Amino acid sequence: MRRRVRRNGKWTNLWGPMRKGIAFLFRYQEVSAQSNARYLDALACVDDPTPAIRELDAITRAATIPNGRTARPFNPLSLEDRTLFAVLLAGEYALHGFTNHDLRAKLGRTPFPLAREPEKQSGQVTRLLRQLHAHHLVAKVPRSRRWHVSLGGRRVMSSAINLRELAFPRLFAQAA
Repeated sequence: MRRRVRRNGKWTNLWGPMRKGIAFLFRYQEVSAQSNARYLDALACVDDPTPAIRELDAITRAATIPNGRTARPFNPLSLEDRTLFAVLLAGEYALHGFTNHDLRAKLGRTPFPLAREPEKQSGQVTRLLRQLHAHHLVAKVPRSRRWHVSLGGRRVMSSAINLRELAFPRLFAQAA
C-alpha cells in the first residue's frame, strides 16, 4: 500500500506493507483481482510446441562457428550425447561452472568414448566444448577457464534426455 511516511525529516509517499484492517479492504480486493487475472492468463496459454521443435532442429543440424567452420550436429537419441548432456546438467557445475579438467574427470567415469591417452583427452574435450558453444548450449565465463550451461542449453539438453529416456520408449511401445 502506498502511504505517506516521514523519512529523514521529509514527508514522502512510499510502498509499505498493508495492515490487516477494514480500511485496506479495497486494496486487498484490487491485489487479489490482479493476481487472479495473471493466473487466468497463464492458464489460458496454449502450449505451442513450435519453439521446442525449432530448438531441437537447431542442435540436430551442423552449426557454423565464427571462423567459418562447422560443428557437427548432436543426436538426442544417441547414448554418447545423452551421457554428455547428463554430465553437463549435473548440479555441481550450476554455481561455478566447469573446466575442461572437470569434464574429463566426470566423463571418464561414464560410458562416454574418451581417448585412452590423457594427452588426447584434453583436445577431445576442447572440441566438445567448441561444438557445444557453436550450438549455444554452453557459454564461457569471462576472464576464466570455466564454462557454464546456458539457459537455452539447459532447456534443450534436459528435453533431449527426457525424449530419449521417457517419450521415445513409450511411443516405441505404442507403435509395436
